Amino acid sequence: MGEIKLDYNIWSVDVVSYSSSIDALSDLSKPALSENDLQPFLKINTMIDELNSSIKTFKSNSINQTRNMSRAVANKVSDDAAGAAGFRGG
Repeated sequence: MGEIKLDYNIWSVDVVSYSSSIDALSDLSKPALSENDLQPFLKINTMIDELNSSIKTFKSNSINQTRNMSRAVANKVSDDAAGAAGFRGG
């Protein structure tokens, strides 16, 4: 049977890559609609505010996820090391 293991360095690179791609998301800016009072166009700014709020929440949740992923791999590496130290084979 092949070796089963977790490569901490690869995992860390993946977590950083995930985090960086989330950080690249930016808020949308509102268009200047000062000369227009049609309701469909005025709703655009409200929709943009709601989208920006969603992006902010998504980023916050993603930060928590990356922390949890980093903790999970650190715990796994620690547990595996402790288990290997106590393993006598057979």
